[in-house]
Parts: sequence; structure tokens; C-alpha cells
Amino acid sequence: MRFSVRLISTKSREYLFGTKIKMWAERAKEARKQADKLACEAWNARMLGYKGPAQPSPTIGDAINAIVSRGVV
Repeated sequence: MRFSVRLISTKSREYLFGTKIKMWAERAKEARKQADKLACEAWNARMLGYKGPAQPSPTIGDAINAIVSRGVV
């Protein structure tokens, strides 16, 4: 039994999936920014609630992303 395999060129794949890939990448980027912002807000709430250092603290990168996403810089 023979199966025929239809090969799709790179250009065709880019045409078919390029927009979806870019859209999903942008959605993932926005989700990361939102997650970083929420992590920083949760850490701030823990700091206020415990009246001192709270662990785990967000990473420096998370904090920078949260600030940049708010447009504070």
C-alpha cells in the first residue's frame, strides 16, 4: 500500500501559519507581562501582611517587566 505525502514548501507554511504564530507570540508576551505584574503585586501584599521580608520574592527580571508594562520608565 502506498501513501502519497504532499510536501508543503516553506513559503506555503509561512503563509498558512505565519500570522497565527505571530499572534500567539504576542499573546504569550502579554501574558508574561501580566504574570510578572501580578507576581510583584502579590509579593507587595505579602510584604505588607507579614510586615517584613516575604519569600519568595519576584526576580529582578519580573520586576523590570512589571514596571515596563505599566509604562513607569
